[in-house]
Amino acid sequence: MERFHWHVGQQITLRGTIYPENLTFQIVGELGEKAPPPILLFRRDYLAEATDHRAPVNMYLVKVDASDAIPRVADDIDRMFANSGAETRTETEFAFFSNALSNFRVVFAMARVVGLIVAITIALVAANTAAMSIRERHTEIAIMRALGFRASTIISSLVGEGSIMGFIGGVLGCAAAYAVLRGVSLGSAALGPLGLALRVPGLVVVETMIVAILIGGGSGLVPAMVAARRNIVDAIRHVG
Repeated sequence: MERFHWHVGQQITLRGTIYPENLTFQIVGELGEKAPPPILLFRRDYLAEATDHRAPVNMYLVKVDASDAIPRVADDIDRMFANSGAETRTETEFAFFSNALSNFRVVFAMARVVGLIVAITIALVAANTAAMSIRERHTEIAIMRALGFRASTIISSLVGEGSIMGFIGGVLGCAAAYAVLRGVSLGSAALGPLGLALRVPGLVVVETMIVAILIGGGSGLVPAMVAARRNIVDAIRHVG
């Protein structure tokens, strides 16, 4: 409703893709905030009449009173239609999404490999950037040591600086991922119910933040140790 600026009482026309029919509807109400965003409900007999009953039913949604009743209800439904012209296979919502996503295992495996390669590349780039940044501050580090700062304090400061940058990068990356997946799930009607499963789990966010902080802090650890333990006189004389 918000995306297309529809309102109750308005007439809309949906162009058929799976079925080559264009259907006109009048909006009579809203489902509310708890309903999945990309869903529009209408009477099935309207579709059947428009397609000369060429629109088969391929899925029913059944809601049970208690979760422990799911196995019994599923077994009763399948037994009811056993040995008929329309046998059923009843499964939980979790199993349905798992089976649907199993067809994309190869894609997910490739995504993991690509993600690992990207993470390694980012770590190398971050290490090179941190090394260049610390190398440009050799004189400053030497002056701090001459003023009495301990090497451990300087190393901790540089590693902490990298960790903070990694944290900020992780937050921005997670926010961007959330925005992209949110946009895909709301904007791609072709995904159907699967679009609702596109989200960033909390565990993934935690793992991402940990990796980002480790990359940010770890990339500057070795250059910081080298710079903090360098001869003070040589470091002060160093230019560039």
